[in-house]
Amino acid sequence: MKISDLRPCANCGGKITGPEGRCPQFYVLKFSTALLNPREIQRQMAGAEYVGHFGIAQALGMVDSQPVATIIGDEEGGRWLTIYLCQECYIMKPINLLELIEKAQAQEK
Repeated sequence: MKISDLRPCANCGGKITGPEGRCPQFYVLKFSTALLNPREIQRQMAGAEYVGHFGIAQALGMVDSQPVATIIGDEEGGRWLTIYLCQECYIMKPINLLELIEKAQAQEK
């Protein structure tokens, strides 16, 4: 992470190093959108219903490891919303996550 990528704490607006710059640790929260694949879920659950137990169906190969959800913001350049929090806010202060997400989205525009 470059110094130009750093941002103030999204909750308190202060330095991410905490009060008086004492703590070098901070938190980075990343959010993205995920989409479920109902057809794949239905296909896999049908196999589980056939034998009566998901674990048994998986052991028999009736349920495979195909993904049932796709994260739109993959690491290779997808759309992630990033929020930085100082250690004090992350551990000690109440956080309204929805408010922080809305604020970050507004700043991104």
